[in-house]
Amino acid sequence: AKHVARPPVTSAGVASSAGVADGLVAKRAAPARIKPVIAAMRRFAGRSRLVDTRGQARLLRGQSGQTAEGEEGQPVHPLHFSVDPAFWCVTRSDLADFERQVCAFWRAGEIPDNPDVPNEFHARRDVGPTVYQVNEHYIRPVTKAAGGMSWALMRHPEGLRCDVFVSHCWAEGVFEFCAKVHRMWPRGARHLWCCFLANPQNGDVGTLLRGAPAESPFAKALERASCMLVVPNLRVSIYSRLW
Repeated sequence: AKHVARPPVTSAGVASSAGVADGLVAKRAAPARIKPVIAAMRRFAGRSRLVDTRGQARLLRGQSGQTAEGEEGQPVHPLHFSVDPAFWCVTRSDLADFERQVCAFWRAGEIPDNPDVPNEFHARRDVGPTVYQVNEHYIRPVTKAAGGMSWALMRHPEGLRCDVFVSHCWAEGVFEFCAKVHRMWPRGARHLWCCFLANPQNGDVGTLLRGAPAESPFAKALERASCMLVVPNLRVSIYSRLW
């Protein structure tokens, strides 16, 4: 396999050279490094009032204006209140199945590009449609037919304990994302938490974000994870976007 140079990693465990498209950071997230992050989130929560669902929905919009998570006003599946958020995970084989299924939809023309926000790499098998388009034309229909839970809980209703938390950008190509995660899956890790697979895309995610940020599904998963992956992409620097 071709060796790909990776960007340097800071003490916080993120790439210090933003915008590198073919690198990937896999950083062991020791509890001593995670605790200050959670503490900072709690301090921020004490000074903020992030309880308005519409405000949360605005936070979940990227530069393109496309909504990243959930469907405002729709009920969230009960599994997301009974299963710990840190257990909304998938296995490596689940991710491979997800990619195969998405690829089948895409080849059949069932995942079109967005004409309002065109993706120059949509037709490329090594990059593919954005997560926005995959969510709209694959994840939402499939999980809605299964009852409305997330893709991860559709596969594992009992949940899987988080080992790896992945940070990425919805404007990325989904095939590029899957390839990079597969290539850099941390040794010994079994279960991965990824927002578009973990959160219920047919429910109002704002319902799950009410209250302190440190109590959100994202924070719960990050606190439980022993590793974190930061996945750059060809389209945009992940550090230039809110989502």
